[in-house]
Amino acid sequence: MHAVIRSYMGVPGLGRRLSQRRKDIEKTMQKATGFMAYYLVDTPDGTISLTICRSKEGTEESNRLAAGWLRENMPDVAQHSPQISSGDVVIDVSGVHATH
Repeated sequence: MHAVIRSYMGVPGLGRRLSQRRKDIEKTMQKATGFMAYYLVDTPDGTISLTICRSKEGTEESNRLAAGWLRENMPDVAQHSPQISSGDVVIDVSGVHATH
């Protein structure tokens, strides 16, 4: 598995705006080859997206899809290039629910 993190800082309210377009974003990101998961995290400093695909090629494609979607649907946001980090997933802990 391969993951890519796109950090959009300095764009107030982006997480909220994107969450209002959830269905469109789902359709777009699911087009990436080997798509596995997509997460959007709203932080005090900005918005972070995480995409997981089966391969690096898929996450690179997800970057292109995300950039294209933003250019088409939120051109004001597209002006702010995200910081991008990517790499192989070395630990996967999913579907686990902690009990307290």
